[in-house]
Amino acid sequence: MTDNESSRPVGLDADTIRRAQKGEREAVRKLFGEHLATVQRFALRMCRDEDRARDVAQESLLTALKSLDSYRGEASFSTWLFTITRSHCGRVRRRADRELVTEEENGSLDRAMSEAPPPDAQAAHSEVSDVVEKALDALDPGDREVVLLRDVEGMSTKDAAQVLGLSVAALKSRLHRARTTLRSLVRQMVDAEPEETPDGCPDILVEFSRKLEGELSAENCAAMEAHLAQCPSCASRCQSIQDLLGACASLRAAAPPADVGTIIDGTLAALRSMQKGV
Repeated sequence: MTDNESSRPVGLDADTIRRAQKGEREAVRKLFGEHLATVQRFALRMCRDEDRARDVAQESLLTALKSLDSYRGEASFSTWLFTITRSHCGRVRRRADRELVTEEENGSLDRAMSEAPPPDAQAAHSEVSDVVEKALDALDPGDREVVLLRDVEGMSTKDAAQVLGLSVAALKSRLHRARTTLRSLVRQMVDAEPEETPDGCPDILVEFSRKLEGELSAENCAAMEAHLAQCPSCASRCQSIQDLLGACASLRAAAPPADVGTIIDGTLAALRSMQKGV
């Protein structure tokens, strides 16, 4: 079996594609059913609105159905579908950016958690999820999508780079920055105490993120481990990043609010309407 064949979902055969393109519900569910919940979850966190996320998922499915003949297996099916979804998210986000931000949305990040434990301890527990969600909302969209793909959805660096249209090196550079910014936002929400970096310490958060992405040589890894062993401040920061990434991964289990069947039915209705108009 070739890599392209192994990357295709079960049932991605010519007959199923043909029937899905004709609007047969079971064929559509066979091809896309297992991916739509993930697509909507991504859209919800990028668009920050349930109705918009549902629209994005439906538009993405419609585009994918019309483009099935173009899928050749060069990328995994999920990567191909995420690329389509991201394009639709971008259009929705640009429309939303032209709208005024409501007072409620603007003030949501100002509601700090009172009497909360330090972020290093809190990130190890599920209650941090709400804080991480708010911090993700506050990220620049470019930083948010790279964290969502890599740290929330668990996509490989290579696949995430392909979805975003970046080189792997550029993806990693953005990821390091986004992780550091996300941690800073979480700290602002749960801890009013300022954080000071001891003189002579490296940019340990970026270095640790680089280690996680396999960018550090064995020699540099050993040097970093030696530094962490004698610097409690940097060791605590690295632990906080690990805890934060664990909290991000836990968001993967959050189910999107809309039913996948609703998205499929809405998409098929739109497809039939288009086919009648041809």
